[in-house]
Amino acid sequence: MKIREFLSNTRNSVIRSLQRFPAAVFLAAVFSLVNTLLIHDVIDEEYPRAVLALIVGIELAVITVMTDEKGITHLGRIISSAVSIIVSAVTYIVLSHVEITGHLALALSGVILALGMLFVYLLYRNDEDKPVFGYMVQSGVYCGLAVLVANVGLMISIMAFYFLIYEFRELDRVLFDLTNVMFLVYFVMMCGYVPDKDTDIRLSRTYSTVFNKIGFTVYLSLIAILYIYIIKIILTWQLPVGRLNWFGSLALLFYVLFYLSMQTEEGKPQQMFVRYGGFMLLPVLAIQLFAIYIRVSAYGLTEARYASLVLIVFAVLFIINSVIRRKVTWIFIAGA
Repeated sequence: MKIREFLSNTRNSVIRSLQRFPAAVFLAAVFSLVNTLLIHDVIDEEYPRAVLALIVGIELAVITVMTDEKGITHLGRIISSAVSIIVSAVTYIVLSHVEITGHLALALSGVILALGMLFVYLLYRNDEDKPVFGYMVQSGVYCGLAVLVANVGLMISIMAFYFLIYEFRELDRVLFDLTNVMFLVYFVMMCGYVPDKDTDIRLSRTYSTVFNKIGFTVYLSLIAILYIYIIKIILTWQLPVGRLNWFGSLALLFYVLFYLSMQTEEGKPQQMFVRYGGFMLLPVLAIQLFAIYIRVSAYGLTEARYASLVLIVFAVLFIINSVIRRKVTWIFIAGA
């Protein structure tokens, strides 16, 4: 890709973001400002409250626009923007009067996850036969690489200026500020790639090769190792250790990701995985549930174990869908 084409694509994505998601971009800018205040020790205790409230507002800002575009609601850009900003402000006010405990943070994380599920549902609505998930991953990698290169290049320039020309104060904070701004740029660029009815949703050959072929092969190696571990448990009758939950959860998470990514993949191994891959996870699910049962019996139900159970339920929904072979949109509604 030529530099002029790259700059043109970046500019167009930023313009689309500002036109379609003004409230989301505004709240993301506030999020960036809050991070800056934290970096410079202006705020401390209020930071998690502000972050949680802003994330809820940003997600709601994107969702309300998409529901209008999909014809579900007819709020209009001004009302939908106002609703998301007001909800974010009210959430922060409420959180400022309560203590952020582990259980409350878990509950708010559930709300954030539910809004994320609704976002994915809206992505797929009316486009179930298109590679929507792969398109978003592909766009995320593209934007991420662009921002990463810019961030690293500017960091090197700033450090060269610092060491060679003038040693200003607090170099580390300046570099953190730069990275913070680049995260905002990344978000704005990604909003520009959220597909609408006019978007040509297709995958590049590079994405299909790297993610759906090479990445898929690596994933199968993880499943093989988990199977070997299960056989070891059966032969030695040694109870599963706590580390199994992490690897089992990763196996379930990547099953969901590959399932979504390979919906339109034409390769026979990939299509076989979409149809029958869930069944090879059943032994992993069984041993993981057994391991969680042991840990809960001994130490109680923690936030991490509860999150693992939620992920297991979510993966089971995808396994069921591979059997009944329906569109994936119902899973995200059920998950939300």
